[in-house]
Amino acid sequence: MYVRFIDRVDEIRLLEDIWSTGIPGFVIIYGRRRIGKTRLLMEWIKDKPHVYVQCLPASDEVNLSRISKAVTDQLGIDGFDRVRFTGLDTLLEHLARIHDKRLIIVLDEFTYWVRRSSRVLGELQYFVDHVLQNTKYIIVVSGSLVGVMYRDILGSGSPLYGRRTASLKIEELSPWYIKEFINVEDKADRVRIYSLVGGLPYYLAYIYGSRSLREVVEKLFGSKYSPIYDEPHLLFREEFRNPETYYSIVSAIAYGYNRLSSISDYTGIPKTHLPKYLKILVDLGYIEYVKPLFSRKGLYRVKDPILRVWFKLIEPKIHLIEAGCFDKVIEYILEEIDVFTSEVYEEIVYRYILERHLSRLNTPDTVIGRYMYKGIEIDLVILSRNMKKALIYEIKWSDLDDRELKKEQYKLIKKIEKTPLRNYSTEIYIVARNSPRRKNVITLKDLPI
Repeated sequence: MYVRFIDRVDEIRLLEDIWSTGIPGFVIIYGRRRIGKTRLLMEWIKDKPHVYVQCLPASDEVNLSRISKAVTDQLGIDGFDRVRFTGLDTLLEHLARIHDKRLIIVLDEFTYWVRRSSRVLGELQYFVDHVLQNTKYIIVVSGSLVGVMYRDILGSGSPLYGRRTASLKIEELSPWYIKEFINVEDKADRVRIYSLVGGLPYYLAYIYGSRSLREVVEKLFGSKYSPIYDEPHLLFREEFRNPETYYSIVSAIAYGYNRLSSISDYTGIPKTHLPKYLKILVDLGYIEYVKPLFSRKGLYRVKDPILRVWFKLIEPKIHLIEAGCFDKVIEYILEEIDVFTSEVYEEIVYRYILERHLSRLNTPDTVIGRYMYKGIEIDLVILSRNMKKALIYEIKWSDLDDRELKKEQYKLIKKIEKTPLRNYSTEIYIVARNSPRRKNVITLKDLPI
């Protein structure tokens, strides 16, 4: 099913700017599996002269042969695929001698090739350093193995370090685009659906055209062939030599063991060894470290949407999945989804508030975050120490009537009185799923989801 290209405005603009200069360039594009790197590249190059090839975790000979064939097929250079090249540098040099026009060369999933044969890095470095500046080419390498990208291509120890014209880390689509993929009128159900797939274009395309929450859940969880069941294992196996270690760490965090000592207790990994694993998981975007305001210590939480779904909703029912009881899995997810969605709703509200309210306190000393100290929790605070002002938000994934709104406002005021926030001029907001329209109350109706 064809799904139209959505968003990526900033990324396309940057790539178009590089193209329009007419000068050679070396561009690096990376991001996790299913994030839409290939679709972005195909959208950009569709009306431009290009050679596109998807690299394989195979030998140099196999990948060089694929590039040669792509040159013959896509540029119409007869006989190019019959030449045997000894390396990527000699192939590109030969192409540069016989084709001097403006050209984009895309080596998609380049990290697979690098993992199989690291010598290709030196060959590409040679071409970039000694030949590229005399051509009109833009060389683009992309990759889903983010760890390989950081270590072997972007890192300071890489032969390619410091040579890029630009690098793009492709992130999830904004939650506001969920409505472009599904035909679901109810905003609360759109939030629930977003909580299941995040802004990952692959999964958004997978549920494209769905007309209800149940239909989405059935598509995602109703068959052993659903890609969502393989995703965590593929992510860990592709990125790590010891995937079981990283799996157990993410599992611990998903189950609420989100500080160093508790993660160590759960996994059995010594506290002294954990930081290096946690840093890698943070760098890859699988988890994040959240440091509350007025606190010296933070906590870890799962960031990747599919990993969050896996550990919170799928793994607890893995026995039903293995037994093929998908009807029971679907009903379980529909029953539990509001508990699961609550945390994701906070993230969506954060984005909305930062887009709409941050400018009111956007000073150099402005800090943003959750307040957690001595048993008191406040969902979101935007605070300017110089202005001595704070915007304070309590976020509820629930429907509140007038009485409940007043109760939440009263509770929030009492919380503030017990914290350093009492020394600031405060403006408080209650964020609900639904509620009567009142001053300083935000609901789903206000969110552009």
